Amino acid sequence: MAKAKKAKKPAVVDPSELIAANEEKLKFYAKWAMILVALAIVFSFLIGYFNERSDNQAQESAKAISAFEKSTVKEFNDGKIQAADFISKSSEMLSSVDSSSAFLPIISSVFDKLKVDSGIKTQFTDLLSKLRDKSGHPLSSFYYNLYTSIHHEEHGEYTKAIEFLKKNHDSAYKLEEKNYLDLGRLYLLNNDKDQAKSNFQHLVKNFPDSKEANLAKIYANKNGITLE
Repeated sequence: MAKAKKAKKPAVVDPSELIAANEEKLKFYAKWAMILVALAIVFSFLIGYFNERSDNQAQESAKAISAFEKSTVKEFNDGKIQAADFISKSSEMLSSVDSSSAFLPIISSVFDKLKVDSGIKTQFTDLLSKLRDKSGHPLSSFYYNLYTSIHHEEHGEYTKAIEFLKKNHDSAYKLEEKNYLDLGRLYLLNNDKDQAKSNFQHLVKNFPDSKEANLAKIYANKNGITLE
């Protein structure tokens, strides 16, 4: 008598496919646009922060980073140096300054290029670690944690992506709705439906009228998760 075949577990729906399949996609990425606008505003704050400080070392650091932006960053964007060289020179720069906060506009401008390059994955991971370690402001710490999470997600390292995103829970600059939505999404990718449900449930309970709560309901429904 033939053995009955075991039923295959239903695959977890990839959230990126879900977003692409519904009209909430534009609203979701509009949130990121708002973040970038906010980031542009705080850049001026960071510049002022360094200009107003009387500490000579901080001012010299700001000047050095500014010069680095005009030379190395421009060379990288113009294709005159490779990503590995850019990261190496960035590491050298960071070793000579007292804080990485003023480096935030630079890393933001090149992040999309660096996060997808598997050839410099380890180097970029190390650079992000140095940026986090030398961050002198909670705003730059927030973004360096976020960028590290996105970087790990890009390379399928969902446990690490979750680890760094959770570090932003206590940040004064966190976007709580997006943070919980992204955590739920990452837990789905990591095949942990219980934790995904917990984060989606938090959204629905505490931010019921938000776009993120609506997306959480869609993710949950498509992945067989029942929210209360």
